[in-house]
Amino acid sequence: MYLVPSTTKLTPKQKDFLEWLCTPPAQRVPSNQKEWGRANQVHHNTLSAWRKDPAFRQAWDQRLRELQVDPENIDVVMKALYAKAAAGSEKAIQMYLAVVEEFRPPKEVDPRELRTPLRELTDAELRALIAAHAEDELEARAEVRGS
Repeated sequence: MYLVPSTTKLTPKQKDFLEWLCTPPAQRVPSNQKEWGRANQVHHNTLSAWRKDPAFRQAWDQRLRELQVDPENIDVVMKALYAKAAAGSEKAIQMYLAVVEEFRPPKEVDPRELRTPLRELTDAELRALIAAHAEDELEARAEVRGS
C-alpha cells in the first residue's frame, strides 16, 4: 500500500484525486472512490489514508474554498440557507447568523474600556484595538513634537 507522509507535497495522483473529490458527486467519473482507485491504480485503503492525512486535508479544504468563492455559488447557498432559517430550522438559523457575522464590520474597541482578555478577542477586534492604540500613541508623539 502506498502512503504519502503528511510532510511531503501532493503527488500528481493525489492532485488528481483531490480534483475528483472536489467535483460535484453527480458529475464524478468514475462515480465512486473505489472505482477511481481502480482506474488510477491506487488501492482504496490508500485513498482513505490520503483523505485522513493532514496535508491532504489542508489542500482539500483550500481547493474547496477556492471553488466556493464564486459569488453566484455563495448567493445560491445563502438564499437556500436563509429559506431554511426563515422556515424555522434552528441549525440553519445558527449557520446563517454565523456567516452573516463574518461580513459585519469590525467592532470599534476602545482600549480604555477593555475588560476582555486579549485571547478572547476576535482577530478583527484585536486589529482594531492595536490600531486605536497606535493612533493614540502617534497623536501623543505629535503633540510632544509640536509643543
